[in-house]
Amino acid sequence: MGQLGLVGAGFNERAKASTNNLFTAYLLRCLGQANMTTLSFWNKREPVTEYQEALFKQAYTPEERDAESMKLNGVWPYWTCAVEDALAKSKTVNGKVDLEDVMAISRLGPDIILEAKRISGSNDWRDYRNAKRMNLEYVIPEPEQNLINTWLSYYYEDIDF
Repeated sequence: MGQLGLVGAGFNERAKASTNNLFTAYLLRCLGQANMTTLSFWNKREPVTEYQEALFKQAYTPEERDAESMKLNGVWPYWTCAVEDALAKSKTVNGKVDLEDVMAISRLGPDIILEAKRISGSNDWRDYRNAKRMNLEYVIPEPEQNLINTWLSYYYEDIDF
């Protein structure tokens, strides 16, 4: 089993089995850890967002979605599809990706993130995560902000500076 044993349902194994790209697998492992950390009865957030569900349905035929191997993997196929798509959508002009954008786009989609950036007047996650609409509602809901911040923490946890 992975780092967290039975409780973590084998994050390393699930992440590696979900993709051939090691960077994507690392992002998925960190997302699995963040998801486990931030999910609770009081946290009004689903492990798979509406955006991820819609993206998954676009990417796979009904037959592919109904395959037993897909069903057995729970949230992982949804997350993999969303992270890989976000990696492609968040490339900068110099060919790099913005990590926070990848994470945010993979959860909520590019339209929501563009709205948050426009309202905040910033492309920096630290600024745009707190953007509010005219009705004072967060563009990026607080539970999603919490998940993405925790995801970032797990990502940087293993990096030696």
